[in-house]
Amino acid sequence: DTTVNITCKSPLATTHESLPVENQGNGYYNCTWDSTLKTPGYWDIRINSTKNYYHKNSTWFNDWFYLQNSPTTYTIIPVTPNEGGWGLSYNYSIQIDDADNDDVVCTLYVSTDGGSYFESQTPITITNGHGTCSWLLNFTCSEIGNDNYYYFVLNDGYNTVTTEILQGPNITKDTLEISVVSGDDDEVNRNSGTLTLKVYVKDIEKNEPVGNNIPVKFNITYNGKDYLTVAEVNTSLGYATYNFAPDCQYEVGYQNWTTSIQQQTCYKDTFSDTWNLTIKGSLFAKVIQPTNAKEYYKGENVSIRFNVSEDCNNPIDPDYLNLSVKSVYGNKVYYLPYFQESIGYYNSTFESTQKPPRYYDVRVYAEKQFFNPIDYTESNSFWIETLPTIQLISASVESEQGGNVGGWGETWTFR
Repeated sequence: DTTVNITCKSPLATTHESLPVENQGNGYYNCTWDSTLKTPGYWDIRINSTKNYYHKNSTWFNDWFYLQNSPTTYTIIPVTPNEGGWGLSYNYSIQIDDADNDDVVCTLYVSTDGGSYFESQTPITITNGHGTCSWLLNFTCSEIGNDNYYYFVLNDGYNTVTTEILQGPNITKDTLEISVVSGDDDEVNRNSGTLTLKVYVKDIEKNEPVGNNIPVKFNITYNGKDYLTVAEVNTSLGYATYNFAPDCQYEVGYQNWTTSIQQQTCYKDTFSDTWNLTIKGSLFAKVIQPTNAKEYYKGENVSIRFNVSEDCNNPIDPDYLNLSVKSVYGNKVYYLPYFQESIGYYNSTFESTQKPPRYYDVRVYAEKQFFNPIDYTESNSFWIETLPTIQLISASVESEQGGNVGGWGETWTFR
């Protein structure tokens, strides 16, 4: 029998025996060689044959076949999310498999201008050619739109594979969230107080404060239902602050306030929750008469007139009203009934009979819901004078001459 050996030599001059070699008869031999993970390129074949009583033969067949390296196969994982705000991070991934276990270099190309220009991203190498290449990319506000495309290039050292071009992601404006910092359920005095309304604006996609100089509108009701836009304040480090100082344009009582961000290039229209505040007015009292220690004789009636108004100079009827007069001499207090003349105007009468003399103060105390109370005293409002009583108590009159007869120039003695 003839002995046949077949050897394959790689482009790198390494040899590989091909076993087994099968005798098919009539001088024909066959073997199957596994090319898996073998070096690509031209390969040589050597056939050695020996047979008893015959000369040996060894023949090289140079460049007998070309071993083609298989291109890398892939599966594109669609960009996630497929749509979202520009502040999100977007994941681009491709799953690769290289039949020859070659190291594969993946490169991502991204366009944000409709495909006119593609920018390459940092290449990623997958050792032995099996795995996933992934990139996490961020965008800017200027790249908002649906004209975004991408593709991958895979290189295993022998083959370069360029994938199809895919559309995505659709980049939108970012979403904002406005939360209250101060000013909710707080009180402020009309015409004299200031309440700090402060909000914090968060970029939801970026999970951080919104950038500086984003205008925030502050809206406050003036009659409990209708809003006024009172200010537009730019953000700073995510905060926007407005110092609210209500005047007579605002009614007292419960009011609402909100904020909003609208018509911005980079952000969706955003409206805050509705928060509450309470505006309080102030009550004022004035004693119209008597004033400046007006004098009355003991026993006379003292007519008292006074009025109650609020901080916008409007007369007002309080929910509770108290009128009293105090004697400065002895500090005795007399509480008086009163009668209403018109809205906010009242009168009363103080009977001075059997009352101590000297100065009297008039005190007005009033309360009303949503108003600061007033406790006003008109000091030395009036004076009670006691009339003197004159009585002649002399029993006799005597002139210098004695008796009750004498000239006008004489000295008279009254006893």
